[in-house]
Amino acid sequence: MNPLLDKLDETVDAALQTLFPPTDTTLAKDAQQRAHDFASHVSTVHAQFAELKSTLDEHPRTCTRRAILEKEITVLRQDIKLKNESLEKYRKLLTDYSEKLKQLEKQNRINIENIQ
Repeated sequence: MNPLLDKLDETVDAALQTLFPPTDTTLAKDAQQRAHDFASHVSTVHAQFAELKSTLDEHPRTCTRRAILEKEITVLRQDIKLKNESLEKYRKLLTDYSEKLKQLEKQNRINIENIQ
């Protein structure tokens, strides 16, 4: 991807220097020739953008940091959901055991009172 972007950057620089030459060069070239050269560079830039787009389309959102983070967040959310479901089951189980223990304690107190 970086070589494509570097090549694109060089082409854009060359195109701009063709249209707006540095002041130390001779301005003997006529404007029509410079415009023609610039149009040629624009065509090259367009082709490079098309190549860059096709490269990005081949690998949609797989190489961006944001996509990686979104995928990790999705995995973490699924993990949290599963753990919450598991904790909810254990919470219900512990609540049931607590109720049974309270009933047993109550029954034991009644039994102890009856013995005395």
